[in-house]
Amino acid sequence: SPQDACIELLEHMAKTDPANKSGDVCVLAINSRGDAGAASMRSGYRLKYALWRAGESQLLEAVALY
Repeated sequence: SPQDACIELLEHMAKTDPANKSGDVCVLAINSRGDAGAASMRSGYRLKYALWRAGESQLLEAVALY
């Protein structure tokens, strides 16, 4: 899922260089079906994003890993 992809990427970044855990990093992924997911490296820097689907908008917030 796009959500899983975001989390996997940030976990890889943290594993590759632990200093990345304190970075202001957010990622957003959308697949061809329109499913979306988002994650941020730390709770103090959460991405908020709007998603428009089926004529309705939603304001969503990325999950934080650390």
